[in-house]
Amino acid sequence: MPPPRPEGLRGWAHKLRNVANLLKAGQREQCLRDAAAIYQAGSRREALYLFRWWKAKWGPLAAKAVACLEKDLESLVTFFSQPKAHWKKIRTTNVIERQFREVRRRTDPMTCFVNQQSADRILYAIFHYANQRWAQSLLKEFTHKY
Repeated sequence: MPPPRPEGLRGWAHKLRNVANLLKAGQREQCLRDAAAIYQAGSRREALYLFRWWKAKWGPLAAKAVACLEKDLESLVTFFSQPKAHWKKIRTTNVIERQFREVRRRTDPMTCFVNQQSADRILYAIFHYANQRWAQSLLKEFTHKY
């Protein structure tokens, strides 16, 4: 079972998969294309406008799907508050989820921890190693001078 997602952290890909599961097969392609326009907007204000348009169009046809997206809308549009050059990288939680998989991969063979400190040490080591790797291969999107 995956670890619980930190509160307020939502990725568009995962949310749209959840929305797709609540749609009829014939609705999926168009509804998801319309919903994708929300995160592709040029600003938070435009994204909220597009959401209201999407809700008005799809609400009567797929109320559960609309409610699913609306429930997490605020956390889904938080990336708009960051520099535009970062949007594409931070509107998803894939990097974080990949790190959680790495933690599970490393800790699953260890059937138990002696105490809280032993668990803390292994988690620190895993995240410290990841930080060292990331420091050596900076993403150009996050090193741009503003």
